Amino acid sequence: MLCSHKLAQLRRRAKPDAWVSTKVGPALCGRTGGDGVNPAQLGCTILDNGHWRLVGLNRATDWGLADARAWVPTPGGTVSYCRLVGDDINGHRVSCTRLDAETRTWGPDVISGRTDWTLPDTF
Repeated sequence: MLCSHKLAQLRRRAKPDAWVSTKVGPALCGRTGGDGVNPAQLGCTILDNGHWRLVGLNRATDWGLADARAWVPTPGGTVSYCRLVGDDINGHRVSCTRLDAETRTWGPDVISGRTDWTLPDTF
């Protein structure tokens, strides 16, 4: 059963959340905070050895465009928050921020060079 403070943390999450598999167990990842009390940040609540642990990214990062972001699990058991960032004037780039669930540490934002905008399928 989740503790009341963990439930409160989960309720503060901004959508969309995603369940992803990690090396240590399942994780619910999303944007957390932004409620006027806690700063908005990325976070994953990870089930590790029978305990839920929130691992927040303690720095600002670009959320990315709403229809072009996703939580991506890797074969090695990490998970990355990948998104399209930028604008029509300065160009678009792909950015990913990796979480190592085992060490509970976030990596840097890895950002591509300029990329063509990917249009949604119309069929």
